[in-house]
Amino acid sequence: MFGRVPEPKKLIEYEGQHYEILSNHLPEIVSRSAGWRALTLNR
Repeated sequence: MFGRVPEPKKLIEYEGQHYEILSNHLPEIVSRSAGWRALTLNR
């Protein structure tokens, strides 16, 4: 899936299981995703 994402991209990995990652890091993940989308769509 990461390979299909266009540049610019940055792989960020978190320790733990999917549920644990989402429970502990969801605000950061959403913020990073929104920032990436804004940069990508403004090109």
